[in-house]
Amino acid sequence: MSYSGWAMGNLSDVFSNNTCITVDPGSIFAFNDCNEASPNDGHVPIFSKNTYANPPGVYEFKCGKQSWNLTQAQAVGVDVGSVLVPLPSTDDIIAAGRALLEF
Repeated sequence: MSYSGWAMGNLSDVFSNNTCITVDPGSIFAFNDCNEASPNDGHVPIFSKNTYANPPGVYEFKCGKQSWNLTQAQAVGVDVGSVLVPLPSTDDIIAAGRALLEF
């Protein structure tokens, strides 16, 4: 994570340009203190331009008492530019890791 309070106008953590592969079919993100009316008000990290993959192909962002899929989250300004993709094979995950690490 990186800090970009100057660029974003607050001191939120930024989670951007990542590839996230999870085996848990539950919620990807859950923030009880999230402001449902203004989720990017600085109380939760700023998410954007990420790639998510998990076995059931599910994205869930819990903000307070609300729960959003990726389309709903993006409609309120959360995780804009992010995509949900099918779970890659183990071989593809290993190959991507080797390429990233130049190993």
